[in-house]
Amino acid sequence: MDNILGSYLARFKASLQIDSNVKESVVQELYTHLKDKSQELKGKGFSEEEADKFAVKALGSPELVARQI
Repeated sequence: MDNILGSYLARFKASLQIDSNVKESVVQELYTHLKDKSQELKGKGFSEEEADKFAVKALGSPELVARQI
């Protein structure tokens, strides 16, 4: 997993207060969303690092995202 995305997802997972049987699938779904957004941005000419940074920034704080689930 990419460093930027991996760090974001680790913080998200640590803050996620749901059943552990469901937690991994939610984290995987968010990872897929982030990778899709990153790929889209790379297609527009951003470097991989820039694309990953913009993808996580667009979502906002991983702790806040976790609380909304």
